This record gives sequence, C-alpha cells and structure tokens, in this order.
Amino acid sequence: MGTENMQLVLLKDKTTITNSRIIGEVFGKDHDDVLRSIRNLIRDVGDSQEEEERLRRMAEPPEHS
Repeated sequence: MGTENMQLVLLKDKTTITNSRIIGEVFGKDHDDVLRSIRNLIRDVGDSQEEEERLRRMAEPPEHS
C-alpha cells in the first residue's frame, strides 16, 4: 500500500486512533519493530507511573494512630 494517501491518525468517536501497521507503513518500519517499540513504551510508562506512586507515598506524612 502506498503511503501518499494514507491517513496516519483517524478520528473515531471523538478519539484519535492509529494502528501499528499504519505506523510501520508510513515510517517505513517492519511491523515487528513497531510492536517491539510499542511494548517498550508501555513498559516504560508503567515503570514511570510506579516510580511516581512510590515517590508520592514517600512524600506523604506518616499516619498517626
């Protein structure tokens, strides 16, 4: 499929969406590489959220009984 007429992002139910196959086509990347990058991003975001939560808990004043 040629990329000259391909939309990178679509609008569905007021939400912007795309998919890994479109990303691969538009940017000339293998689908497996795109999937690996997506998995790494998801892992990194999860790690960042866990770290943020850990730091937030450390900053909270201790509870008194």
